[in-house]
Amino acid sequence: MQRHAAPIGFVVCTIVLCGGSVVALGKSSSSPESAGTQPAGATTGPATRPTTSPAAKNLSADEMLGQLLRPPPAAEQVSPDGDPAIAPVWGGGFQEGTFLRDRTGRLTKTREGKTAFLFDGRSDKDAPVLILPNLQLMMMESAQAATTRDLRFRVSGMITGYRGQNYVLLEDVSRGGEALHPAAEARDVDRKSGAGAVKPGAPEAQVMREGGIISDRVARLTRSPDGAQAELMFDADGKALRDPPMIILPNSKLEAMEGAVVSADRDLKFRVTGLVTEYKGRNYILLDKVVVVPDVVEQFNR
Repeated sequence: MQRHAAPIGFVVCTIVLCGGSVVALGKSSSSPESAGTQPAGATTGPATRPTTSPAAKNLSADEMLGQLLRPPPAAEQVSPDGDPAIAPVWGGGFQEGTFLRDRTGRLTKTREGKTAFLFDGRSDKDAPVLILPNLQLMMMESAQAATTRDLRFRVSGMITGYRGQNYVLLEDVSRGGEALHPAAEARDVDRKSGAGAVKPGAPEAQVMREGGIISDRVARLTRSPDGAQAELMFDADGKALRDPPMIILPNSKLEAMEGAVVSADRDLKFRVTGLVTEYKGRNYILLDKVVVVPDVVEQFNR
């Protein structure tokens, strides 16, 4: 079975800005070997952010921003045998970082036209999960488009969560006992480079191969022209015009970035690390680490 990239760990990350420094708290806590689906009895809605305490009135703007990005504690409930169980954070029934292994089902479309995976023999907690764009999804769509029958696939992948909805980044896909493999094609030119770039005169750039890692790059959070997708605009794109924007795949890191931008009184830059995927001539990034670049550093670089 094909594996394009090792599963990326999800970091429970608190971003604290104080005294001109950035502190990221937390370590990777899930992996394909250790993560599993949540107990069947754990069924709670999306997590909500804690409200600001009265003491926050005496905090600086940066300290308040740090409090906003602090993740809420996971809810707990008592299982039938009396042991506490961590309740799912996401409405779809899976906690971010859960690894789905060898689940069977078929492709379906939501009312909004998004592609989702519908599990076979699903229970109440196995609600359809939206499929994140990557080469595995492209292969599934190509196979389904070649027939009028509803094809069944066996998939493995990592769960993410964003605003109460579960998503899955597929890593292995097979049908009829045979793994699906992408066709050997020449590398595509990124559709947002060259003539497709926002700024005139930008050179063409090839799409990065899926499985590559973006490490410690400084970027801004922007929106696609239609406002439907969040994008990373790398600092280099404003200077050398060599880095097309990447679409950010939905997960808790994106949600934290959006909250930081809304609450900030300045133009924020982020230092990011993440896994690259490719889909139909565009690159996407699944963020693994995000920290806010302190204002003092930005002023020094101007």
